[in-house]
Amino acid sequence: MARVRTAQTILTFITVALAICLCALGPALAWEDKLPTGEGSYEDFVELFQEFAEWRQAQRADLAVPDYSQSAIDRRIEQIKDFQYRIADMSVVDWNRSQRAEYLAALALLDEQEFLLRVYRPWSRDPGFYVDQMQRVSFTELPVSGEIAANQRTDRERQGEPARCAVRFRRSGAAQSDQLGRRQSRAPLP
Repeated sequence: MARVRTAQTILTFITVALAICLCALGPALAWEDKLPTGEGSYEDFVELFQEFAEWRQAQRADLAVPDYSQSAIDRRIEQIKDFQYRIADMSVVDWNRSQRAEYLAALALLDEQEFLLRVYRPWSRDPGFYVDQMQRVSFTELPVSGEIAANQRTDRERQGEPARCAVRFRRSGAAQSDQLGRRQSRAPLP
């Protein structure tokens, strides 16, 4: 009798485990149906990603004297939309698993850039964003060989940056919430 119960328990356990596996596998199988069936090949994807990587590098190079005006942000968002449109036209359905994984990673990077520009917007909400950029210059080991003139030029261009940062920060709701936090921290304790 004990052996019959043990066999039934094992059979029940296997049935439950199989049901859990099928439930977990369902969304993965559904994802296969949602892969793009466009015209682009894997080689086109690699070329597009290389172009995106160069674009990101150019954006970082422009941070020597950053432009966070609304027109500059709108221009970057349009460029990202173009990358997203082009990556959606790939024939990912025909690719192998590792190529699909690369596609999803590249898609995530594009979505991250769009999120930073549309939603997160640290240049208008986070005063530490500007402090971090200025600290790179402040904590540079001296003497710097060969780059002194370039750094001096960049430092002169950055001199007005704190004032521009303050204007952008004041325009956002983050400045008001920061002031509210200061008022609350000064309140006397009961």
